[in-house]
Amino acid sequence: MFPSATAHTTAKPTDWHKKLGKNDPDTLSSVNNLGSLLQDHGKFDEAEPLLRRAMEGNEATLGAKHVNTTTSMGNLGLLLQGQGKIDEAKALSGRALEIDER
Repeated sequence: MFPSATAHTTAKPTDWHKKLGKNDPDTLSSVNNLGSLLQDHGKFDEAEPLLRRAMEGNEATLGAKHVNTTTSMGNLGLLLQGQGKIDEAKALSGRALEIDER
């Protein structure tokens, strides 16, 4: 649907790491957004490691209760659900919901 945007976005993801750092919130937001874009294009196998990295990095850097962390948990949960990994998706989505309700 947006091949030029996808090509541009995926051109040099390592530049984020070099300029901002691997666990910088802006880097992790970009990683999460790229994972979501790939998911929207049906590239689930490429999206999953990015969404996991965003979630793990956000949790390590910002803490489990931060909105960026719970958002990335929810995004990964939706991907896992779409892949048929229902048990893992339910556990992750439940954890995100529990944190958001606090």
